[in-house]
Amino acid sequence: MQRVSNLKKKDYSTSETEIFDAAEQFLGRTSNLMKILITHTPEIARWWLGFLVSIRQDGLGSNSDV
Repeated sequence: MQRVSNLKKKDYSTSETEIFDAAEQFLGRTSNLMKILITHTPEIARWWLGFLVSIRQDGLGSNSDV
């Protein structure tokens, strides 16, 4: 089985670093899925982060303590 590789944070471009930092700020951490999306499809990672943040609000079934 082939593994999906991740880049290290120091190897990210400026836009990829922005997504990574935003994930840490809004979610409190950066999941492996976000790291993979940031590495391979930053446009989808940006969309996915916005989606996660929007559904993780109080009263919508899930929330973050961040």
